Amino acid sequence: TGADMGHQPAPNWPGFIDVWTPINPNLKLAGRLGMARDANGKIISADCIVLLPGLCGGNNVIRQQNLAEALKNSGLHVLAIETRAQGQTAVGYPNVPSTWGICESSDLLIVSDWLTAKPNIKRTGLIGFSWGGTIAMLTAWSEERSGGHPGVAPQIERILPKLPPRRRYQAGIMAFSPVLDLD
Repeated sequence: TGADMGHQPAPNWPGFIDVWTPINPNLKLAGRLGMARDANGKIISADCIVLLPGLCGGNNVIRQQNLAEALKNSGLHVLAIETRAQGQTAVGYPNVPSTWGICESSDLLIVSDWLTAKPNIKRTGLIGFSWGGTIAMLTAWSEERSGGHPGVAPQIERILPKLPPRRRYQAGIMAFSPVLDLD
């Protein structure tokens, strides 16, 4: 996290491309996608790990790049994504606020569907840090939650996309230092 709230674009990462993941007609999430390759430089078939930064972070945080490169070098594809109101997503969509995990968890289900529709991506996994860890835990809960769950207020249920409940992050979900109590 920096003084610019992650809104300055990160320098290029070797072996990664900038992508915009479509969430709905009014929102795409900015990210950096790195595809693992074999010794001959050919893209391999592998799992893809989605990385979430902490609050006010983005892909200009060196930890994101370091972890993304380490995972890619170990044979995994990686998508370092910037959620609503973070990083380049905030720059591209300044009128889309953070919903403190409410919509972000649904966004990440859509991200997983988008990734697994791509060639060479087997399954997805999710790693979140700090506030991103909290969103990762909400995403785990959201994966198999059906509509009308008693833990979701009706006014919130109305704004969430209608996605079929199923486990998307089959390669696992890890939350590092999640925010468990804001009081």
